[in-house]
Formats: sequence, structure tokens, C-alpha cells
Amino acid sequence: MEQTYRPVLRRAGRARKGMWETRLKKFPDMHIPIEDIIAEGDKVVCRNLWRGTDRDSGKKIQFGGIVIWRIARGKIAERWAYLEPPKST
Repeated sequence: MEQTYRPVLRRAGRARKGMWETRLKKFPDMHIPIEDIIAEGDKVVCRNLWRGTDRDSGKKIQFGGIVIWRIARGKIAERWAYLEPPKST
């Protein structure tokens, strides 16, 4: 079963919201399927695959990513992320 994360803008901070709005304008069909999600102790790790089509060129891209969140008192206390350079598909 493939789960897909679609960015939600209403909770993002102003700078992050602007970043997502720019990305979604350039790649309006952006989808981020979750490949793995693992939780242990106070950390959650998510491995995902970003896929989208450039609105201007029609070029399809994809790249992988990993995000680690540290949870404290039921909220995200820290976040680390790694994204591969985009590849044409």
C-alpha cells in the first residue's frame, strides 16, 4: 500500500508556506509517496520519494528524501532532512 503525503499549507510558517507555494506552482502535480516510516524512542524517520512535472517544460522529475523528527511533549522539537538532487525520469 502506497501512502502519499501532499503538503498542507495552512499549518506552515510564513517562510515555509511561501516555499511550498512556489514549489507547487512549478510542480502542480507534486506527490510524495512514503516508502518507509519508522518510530523508535523519541524519533520518527520517514523515507519518501518526490515526483512531479515541471509546469513550464513538461519535464518529469523525481528524487528521494529522508526526514527525521524528534518528538518532545507531543510536538516536533527538532527536524533534520536530506534530499537527493532531482533526476529526470
